[in-house]
Amino acid sequence: MGRIKGDAIRKYAARQQRAHDEPTWCPVAERREIRARSYAEEEERKCRRVTFSTYAQTYLEYAKHHKNSWKSDVGRLAVCSKRFGERQLDEITPLEIEQFRDSLLDTRSRATSNRYRDLLSAVFKRAVRDRLVPTNPVRTVSKFKETGGRLSWLKHEEEAAVHDVLLPELRPLFATSVNTGLRWGEQIGLQWRDVDFLSGFITVRGASMAAPARCQ
Repeated sequence: MGRIKGDAIRKYAARQQRAHDEPTWCPVAERREIRARSYAEEEERKCRRVTFSTYAQTYLEYAKHHKNSWKSDVGRLAVCSKRFGERQLDEITPLEIEQFRDSLLDTRSRATSNRYRDLLSAVFKRAVRDRLVPTNPVRTVSKFKETGGRLSWLKHEEEAAVHDVLLPELRPLFATSVNTGLRWGEQIGLQWRDVDFLSGFITVRGASMAAPARCQ
């Protein structure tokens, strides 16, 4: 009932009051009902079990309609599927995810490994919502501490050199990024109504509130 006698006294008084208010209430029957409900939910979840690779495709369909950065998720989920592809979604443990996160450091930076960890967490959060897994195993897997990188800017000649080696169809995108600081997801999500040529402003939508970017 608790660590101190007072906890037991309060619990006892609450049970007495409930027994008085609900004459047909039985704590033993209630516990049996809760156990039976939990068992039924567990059996239902087992009947709907899916592999990681199968649910990854389901998540991608969701990402295409709700995330501007869904194209990045395609490549990252392909890497995750090589590790967890045929495993049942509810069998994957925090230890396995932690080992996967650590293995990425062989070829990727800490920041990139953290992005993989965040994507896996998003996948499992949605799986919890869909009642395919009881909990999110990524929740207990910590992120790497990221070192702050040194900021640098392209010189005019460096910008021109990058511009010249790009494919013609990519040059306008490069010029927009350099002059506005827009992220790739923000840029490809723009619509004509977001661009004001007269004032020289681009409005970035999709966040908690629209944020204008000055186009030089």
